[in-house]
Amino acid sequence: ISEGCDQQCAFCAIPTFRGRNRSRTLDDLTRELAQLATEGVVEANLIAQDSTGWGRDLGVSDGLPALVRAFDQAYSAPDWIRIHYLYPGRISDALLDALANTRRFVEYIDLPLQHAHPSVLRRMKRPGNAETYRRHFEQLQRALPAAGIRSGFIVGFPGETEEEFQTLTDFVAEAPLDAAGVFTYSHEESTGAFALIDDVPVE
Repeated sequence: ISEGCDQQCAFCAIPTFRGRNRSRTLDDLTRELAQLATEGVVEANLIAQDSTGWGRDLGVSDGLPALVRAFDQAYSAPDWIRIHYLYPGRISDALLDALANTRRFVEYIDLPLQHAHPSVLRRMKRPGNAETYRRHFEQLQRALPAAGIRSGFIVGFPGETEEEFQTLTDFVAEAPLDAAGVFTYSHEESTGAFALIDDVPVE
């Protein structure tokens, strides 16, 4: 639904080669959904580096709820629609209300949190901490009690200590997650973290 990203996460090179967030128009997306439906596609996945940023470059401050409502009311669209990659802290009440009152959208939240310790998150240039993430989960469960929740986490970010790693493992153990992906930090050029010493042993 968009290309590029306006976030500046220290581990991510996407903005350097894909540029700033550029949203596809609602008309363009609606036409593609209709075409997919005529081809017999059952489920459409809405993909963006930051889906909650859809529409900001088009002058819409919280565009994703409008997108959800438009797709749900479309004359022709796949029966199931799923959203990927919602940015922490940007899931608005309007979006949750739109998702709670839909017939097409799958009750599924993909919320990549990356870590839970505040110091690691600051070094990653990511928002929040374990406590704010717990509040996100509570907000999601109130609005969408049957929703499946998935997240992703990075281990071995430069400087990560045993204590910080333990904070993450404790958080994941108690979080209401149905699925989680765990990725080893990758030291990439053209990222903010590349200047940091990659000091966490692979093992």
